[in-house]
Amino acid sequence: MQKRYSYAGFGFIISVFFAISFLITAIVSVLDPALTMGFIETHPLFSSMDPIIGYCVHIFGNMFFAAVAIFSASVCWRKYNS
Repeated sequence: MQKRYSYAGFGFIISVFFAISFLITAIVSVLDPALTMGFIETHPLFSSMDPIIGYCVHIFGNMFFAAVAIFSASVCWRKYNS
């Protein structure tokens, strides 16, 4: 039973780390679009898109993955507290 608790706690810490990193990336992308545009122009996936569409995909993708990480953290938190 103790092993399950440690796994849930470890999963929670990893999920929160990813959520924070995705949110920080989205915030920095909004605050400094020049840096993000440089990334979009050199990245193979984003360079095939229009720069504005690539910028939006980058920001919304980070927000989506942050939401997934927050959901995963909440699931791990419920497992840890049950």
